Amino acid sequence: MMVKRLTLQSSGSRPILSIIHKNINEDTKSYTTVFNGLLTRKERESLPAPQGEKEKAVRQQLCTRSALLEAQLYDTINAYTKLFIMNDAGIPADLRKKLNAELEQFNSQTTQTLMDKSTDCVRQNTSAEQMAEELLAVFNKAAKKLSGDIDGAYMQASWYYLLHRFVAAGYSESNVI
Repeated sequence: MMVKRLTLQSSGSRPILSIIHKNINEDTKSYTTVFNGLLTRKERESLPAPQGEKEKAVRQQLCTRSALLEAQLYDTINAYTKLFIMNDAGIPADLRKKLNAELEQFNSQTTQTLMDKSTDCVRQNTSAEQMAEELLAVFNKAAKKLSGDIDGAYMQASWYYLLHRFVAAGYSESNVI
């Protein structure tokens, strides 16, 4: 799907954007109508296996092209952020919760931003290739910001872990300086 191309640069299956753009080119309906239209049986059958939980849930019922794109975007972003989920029991729960909440917020906000950009591109009759480039630029900008946030959280966790190891080794404030 197109979304896999955004972050994984893989290809092979027919992207949902191609389906959307094909219908815009073949149909006299408005772009918004096509974008928000239901996937046809033929389109659903041509899709590869779902790439994540959200896409699986959306595809279990009749869905619009935009709902499928949103689910694919979310699942792709979620696959990216799963790499950063903090689940080490040695790190304070509040620090883990803070980072993991930031990741979930990133998933939701970035998905919404990408959907807004997709809608703009569809309204402007942007080519599928140009739309993919614009979505990639939006994602890269968001990922760069997330990188800074993650660096800070992992720095805190590293210091906590290091200090905890010193205490476990018998060091205390009184014998450090």
